Parts: sequence; C-alpha cells; structure tokens
Amino acid sequence: MSAVWPMPYLWLNETGSAPEISGASFLARGEPPLARLELKAHSSLSARGFVLVIGAMFAFALVPLLSVLGSQVFWVLLPFVMGALGLLWWALKHSWADKDVQEELSVWTDRIRLRHRPARGPEKSWEANTYWAAVHLHPARGAHRNYITLTGGEDGREVELGSFLTETERALLHPQLRRLLDSAAASNLPL
Repeated sequence: MSAVWPMPYLWLNETGSAPEISGASFLARGEPPLARLELKAHSSLSARGFVLVIGAMFAFALVPLLSVLGSQVFWVLLPFVMGALGLLWWALKHSWADKDVQEELSVWTDRIRLRHRPARGPEKSWEANTYWAAVHLHPARGAHRNYITLTGGEDGREVELGSFLTETERALLHPQLRRLLDSAAASNLPL
C-alpha cells in the first residue's frame, strides 16, 4: 500500500495526524508504539519527471544533429551531445541520492526513539524516557528558522528533528509533537 504524502512527514495511523493519547496504559517493551512519525526529504522530481527531462534533453539535442546527419560533423558533435546527456543523467541521479534522508520518530508511553537514516553512512539513533523528553522550537538558530530539537536522553544530547523540512512545516509539526509528548509523559506517571 502506498501512502499519500501531503507533506514531507506522515503520521502512520488511521487518521494520518498526530494521535491523542488519553488514558493509555503503560506498555511493556516489545509492544508497538502508540504513535509513529515518518519524515523524508522532499524530492521535486518524480521518476516520471526524470524520464521526461532526459527525454526532452535527448529530443532537443537531436535537432542540431539532424541538420548534419550524414556528414562528418555529425560524428564530431555526437560525443558532446551524448556526454551532456550522460552528465545530466548522472547529476539528477546524484541529487536524488542526496535527498534520500529519512527519519522515524516512535513514541511509547515509557520512551521515545528517533532514528535518522542519512543518504550515506550509518543509521543514527536517539532514545529517551517520555517523561523527561522535551521538544523545542527555536525561532532562529543560525541559518535555520523554526529549528526543532529533542532533549531528555540519558546521554544529554540535543538532537535535531526534520532539518530538511521547510520552516513552515517545522512550525506546523512542533505543536503536534508537543501535545503527543505531553500526553505520553502524563500517561507514564506512576499511579
């Protein structure tokens, strides 16, 4: 089943939005999370778009070649045209690979886990108790606006969430995460 991604993040539940955790009981290790959020970098060029761009480039490159078809100039120009087409193909594929970044945030009543899968390199993971975990929105932090971070892990690290999202998307995501963490932490209180 393919999910519709209206934004570069998707709540994996029935409603497609941040779930409300009210009266949730304490979950043991191994139980499925109460909420899962998947984030992935936006790619403006689809597979169909890739084929159209390469096809259009090939068609436009043929126009000057057709005028010299049958002459020796054709064989001089052909390697340059094919080289430009190959370079465009390589650049688009390389750009796609760089955008292959994904993050997954899983929330249980007793813990929260963030997994970051970069385009290249090993997966990174961060985990914290939901009671101590906090989500922060930094209006301006360096070159970023509406920068989202999570804190509260045992190692004391502050981790970034959704760096590839736009500032508007991060601003929309922050209150959802805050409500989710607050309700998960409240359900983690001992009775």
